[in-house]
Amino acid sequence: TSTVSRHVLERDWAEVDVAGVPVRVKRGWHRGRIVTAAPEYDDARRAAEETGLPLKEVFDRALGAADSS
Repeated sequence: TSTVSRHVLERDWAEVDVAGVPVRVKRGWHRGRIVTAAPEYDDARRAAEETGLPLKEVFDRALGAADSS
């Protein structure tokens, strides 16, 4: 038998700008640091359609912006 501990992360939303289009990013925090981040798919898809950027590029830009906000 082994013991497993679990930590519930604090979560928030950041709205970042990707080429002029707002994209929401859900962030998970642990001890004051962002440890997970995920762009909202529908926002990223809309940004990709409106800007002509590939979806992966929108995701990458949104994640980079969320780290600095």
